[in-house]
Amino acid sequence: GENERAARYHGNIQAHILFLEAAMPPASVLQHEQVVARIERELGSDAFATVTAAGEATDRRVAVEEARAWVESLVAPALRARRAPRGDLPGRRNDGALSDRQLEVLRVVASGLSNKEIALELGISTKTVEHHAEAIFRKLRVRGRTEATAWAHRHGLLDG
Repeated sequence: GENERAARYHGNIQAHILFLEAAMPPASVLQHEQVVARIERELGSDAFATVTAAGEATDRRVAVEEARAWVESLVAPALRARRAPRGDLPGRRNDGALSDRQLEVLRVVASGLSNKEIALELGISTKTVEHHAEAIFRKLRVRGRTEATAWAHRHGLLDG
């Protein structure tokens, strides 16, 4: 069922594939194309076309939520196991709780601004923004801005 699921998701994003690929590193585009070609070979061209057409007809929000839940069910347990808690850092809170300032920085990070733009908006230096972002990523155990933004959405920090 994994090939069918992947083909359905591929069909769902097909209208936006050029935009998505433009934002991806060339190696990732090549890898994506190779995976799609492998899935089409394994399913057969007719079945692949049928499943991708079903994906195109699926509401984007439904497909994204389904894909998110599927990926989380596969990846989250492995990530949790791999991300063992780090020991406390001397002189720093490392309990996973964000300070008020870090929450403020996270909200602005999630708006898509650059570090320089965040610094201007909050009246702090770019270096301070970088330090806050690093602490936020460490405390949330995420790998970057995108995962931090997703975390903030899941936890209702960006509502209202």
